[in-house]
Amino acid sequence: MRNKRKLIIISTAGLLAVLGGGILFLYNSYRAADYWLKFQFPFWWNNLVAALDSLSLIGLGAAAPEMKKALDWLREKQETTGTWKLAYTKTGKRKPETEKERNSKLWVSLAICRIFRRIYGEAG
Repeated sequence: MRNKRKLIIISTAGLLAVLGGGILFLYNSYRAADYWLKFQFPFWWNNLVAALDSLSLIGLGAAAPEMKKALDWLREKQETTGTWKLAYTKTGKRKPETEKERNSKLWVSLAICRIFRRIYGEAG
């Protein structure tokens, strides 16, 4: 059990640093904010959604300033369709969405909704 907790702390270190937690990085790739704003489901690499999922599962709630900041950011980024984009990075010309991307987008959105439900409860 101790090793699992250590892995969660290591994998969320980049999120806390991106949000101003001031934690040192173990890997250079975690330093870029763009890294944390590309979402995929299932969680193949760590990103904002994967980190929030892990943190909410261990009981960290919106009372933590870094969590509140991240949750507020996600709430602001929700599209009018109720879903979230797969990436919030500056990219070139936007291509039409493929069926695979649409399915991934729905899974990512479900994961985000589960995080909000876990943290805020039924009425949140």
